[in-house]
Amino acid sequence: MADLAGAKRLLYRMSPATFGAVNFLYRRSPYSRIRQRSIDQAVRRSLSSRVDYEKRIIRDYLHDDWTIRSGPFAGMRYAAATCNSLLSAKIIGSYESPIQNWIAEAIEARYPTIVNIGCAEGYYAVGFALSCPGADICAYDIDSEARSNAAALARLNGVTERVRIRARCTHEELDQVLCGRALVLCDIEGGEMELLRPDEAPSLLGADLIIETHEDREPGVTEALAQRFLATHGIEVVYHRRKVAAAFPALQAIPASEHARLLEEGRPRAQSWMRCIANQPDALAPVPWEVRDG
Repeated sequence: MADLAGAKRLLYRMSPATFGAVNFLYRRSPYSRIRQRSIDQAVRRSLSSRVDYEKRIIRDYLHDDWTIRSGPFAGMRYAAATCNSLLSAKIIGSYESPIQNWIAEAIEARYPTIVNIGCAEGYYAVGFALSCPGADICAYDIDSEARSNAAALARLNGVTERVRIRARCTHEELDQVLCGRALVLCDIEGGEMELLRPDEAPSLLGADLIIETHEDREPGVTEALAQRFLATHGIEVVYHRRKVAAAFPALQAIPASEHARLLEEGRPRAQSWMRCIANQPDALAPVPWEVRDG
């Protein structure tokens, strides 16, 4: 394994373009998909012990108070239940910090419709329901446990009637729910390549989108999505970055030795997000595709 990693580093130094082409083909191979399933299973096995650790930290240092401390959904009540993501970053307020300004701007935009595809335990769906009382929230997840947890989180925060929770989102579903001005927030582990197709769901062309892109699972997805929406949307891309503990006041109550672990989110090094803002009808030209470093 070490020899393979060394060979990959050598190939990258010699020819980044060749490395990229080989990696692209590998990611699309059956072997890669089998290996990814194995990795996913290992992650799920380790998540239980990680949640136990987070529960202990929040009990011992934050008085067992599961209120989100900062970020766009500060004040939201949370629960010690997760679906394939970590909890501590949400409670501290550091979760997906590179796009927190996008989320804040989405709240200010007062969208009448917000569609959260891949809602997990409900962080964004319930957060938007609390922050945007006039919005219709539609949340999708194919995992039944995720839907159950999201429903419980909605009850905990008193927004059950405001959050519609469904299973699989289809092209037909998108065209039904995306009427008028709308926001789509999508995190579906590579499924964005197939789902976010304006040729199959034309209503996407008038919606704003925030997409977590998964190059590790679907190589080329960022470029493909950019090309689909470039003529109709202004596009930004930001990347995951290291977090600085001083930016999150909740950590002051927790020993410094725990900070790095609590801030981590288990993301690939090149994790990115894309925001696509639909051009106004009277716009003379599309806003250019901009790539920013978080």
